[in-house]
Amino acid sequence: MISIHQLNYAKIQQEDYQKRAERAAMRDFFQERDSAQMENYLRLDMKKYYSDESDIEEKLLITLDEFVPAFLDKICVVYDQPPIIDIEGDGNDKDRKVLKALLEEVGVSQVFSDNLVKMKLHNTMLAHVKYNDQLDRIYVENGFNVGTAKVWELATFHLEAKAVAYPVIMNNQTRWIVWDRLNKSHYWMTTEPKWDEESGLVIGDKYGFNADKSLDSPDYWPWVIYRYRRHNDFWGNGMDSLIALNRVINVLLTVVSDDSVRQTIRILILGFNPNGTPDTKGAIKTGMEHPIYPGGNYSGANEQKSEILQATLFNEAIVKLVEDLSGLVASLHNVDNFLKRQMQQDLSGITLRLKNEPLMRSWANDIMILRKYDLELVRNLVQVHNYHRPEQAINESILDALTIDYQKPQVISDEKADFALEVEKWRNGVSNPVDYIMNQNPEMSEKQAREYIQNNLKEYDKLFGLSGIESKPASVEENINQ
Repeated sequence: MISIHQLNYAKIQQEDYQKRAERAAMRDFFQERDSAQMENYLRLDMKKYYSDESDIEEKLLITLDEFVPAFLDKICVVYDQPPIIDIEGDGNDKDRKVLKALLEEVGVSQVFSDNLVKMKLHNTMLAHVKYNDQLDRIYVENGFNVGTAKVWELATFHLEAKAVAYPVIMNNQTRWIVWDRLNKSHYWMTTEPKWDEESGLVIGDKYGFNADKSLDSPDYWPWVIYRYRRHNDFWGNGMDSLIALNRVINVLLTVVSDDSVRQTIRILILGFNPNGTPDTKGAIKTGMEHPIYPGGNYSGANEQKSEILQATLFNEAIVKLVEDLSGLVASLHNVDNFLKRQMQQDLSGITLRLKNEPLMRSWANDIMILRKYDLELVRNLVQVHNYHRPEQAINESILDALTIDYQKPQVISDEKADFALEVEKWRNGVSNPVDYIMNQNPEMSEKQAREYIQNNLKEYDKLFGLSGIESKPASVEENINQ
């Protein structure tokens, strides 16, 4: 039985869906640096402050296109260094080779990075693994969010989807493609799909993609749900405050720059009665081809006193306000102000460690969230590949041994102090050079790390004629050979 509370929630959700879709589209425009759309939003915002729309059209619109991407770059650091994907143990060499080729074909590192950015911006996004028959190409589309896809979640678990639909353009008309997970069907529709709870099916005429026109779906589910935080519904809430701040800054910069130019020109030409070449509306033209000259100076016996009236320009105050606003948002995410140049000073090791601690904590938290999704995406890639390329099928058991090592982001540190601390750990038996090298180079095995250290010591001995091993504390040599 459906309760009154559930009915009210469904009604509110339906009424709010269109607004949420519009906000998601706006987030995409700002993240993708769509200047045309950003200018449209800027015109709408400026109408609140200008009664005459012609004044808006005369202004040079300024949009800070890099604002949202720059901020997201600051808080999305997991993939600053490409992740290392490895298969532990002695697997089938053929499967390893084909899997490596598949990941390169998809550009999996770039896909992972894009997924993180869009997940943080929208909170929830869908990655869709696709196969193009004409190009024999597997790829990932990750632009699906509350504004670009419809999801019907499971009644028993609202964080999982039972069906997904999204619009496409086919023959210059909007069509909807539907993936029904529970009924294992895949088809397209000419009208917007609607889910019928009573029958457990999508309502409307359906057309299959298969040669026999059946609605059966391939033997895989191509969707991976990337979700940053669990909210009270499937999609959750995105970073709308960041978009609102970008819009405010665009208004401030447009108004202050326009006023600065107008006031500067006005000051230059006032103080006399200007004469020049009139335009069709009677106003005086400006520019090198149309010089302005005084027709009558305020001088002589009947000298008139003139006073130039000008608005006080708040350029510096506005710029400071923009920096303060961006700094406020940045501080909420424990990152530096991305609109203000940070002057790097000589800092102590402990100061640098404290400064980098929030970044490393965020990096560790994001890894915990992403690891499950990234592994699931790789598994989906293999399943789609095996279905469409059975002659090159990869044994899925190899995925059980697959690992993704997320490398630490490069941060400013006191290398001398950090290394001295490491050597002290070696002497006290709580670490060793092999572990240190493996920590700095996650792609290395223990054997490779040992060889790396020993080769460096040999090279040192060859270059300087001294024994690198003899010049080191005995505990270091012992730790290497343990």
